[in-house]
Amino acid sequence: MSTLQNLANFNIGKLRKEKKFSREDMAHHLDISLEAYRKIENGTTNMNLDRLEQICEVLEIDIFKILAPHPEKYSLSEVNDQGMGTNIYTVNHGQD
Repeated sequence: MSTLQNLANFNIGKLRKEKKFSREDMAHHLDISLEAYRKIENGTTNMNLDRLEQICEVLEIDIFKILAPHPEKYSLSEVNDQGMGTNIYTVNHGQD
């Protein structure tokens, strides 16, 4: 599995715990078995983009938080371009 996938799997578990969700909660919200969810966090199954988006919806986070090496150091700002149908995202990197 790729480094990016490993990072995503690690961050999913970390962010799930921060939100005080159990693995059972996540499996229920994703409409999958507990074993299938465990495989996501453990990295023993490939995860597609649709599943990643579902996880982000459940955790109420942006996909960037899952894919960032140190998500606690970043914030994502969204600005809507006055009804022009364009959203502009800015990544703010915090300092140590």
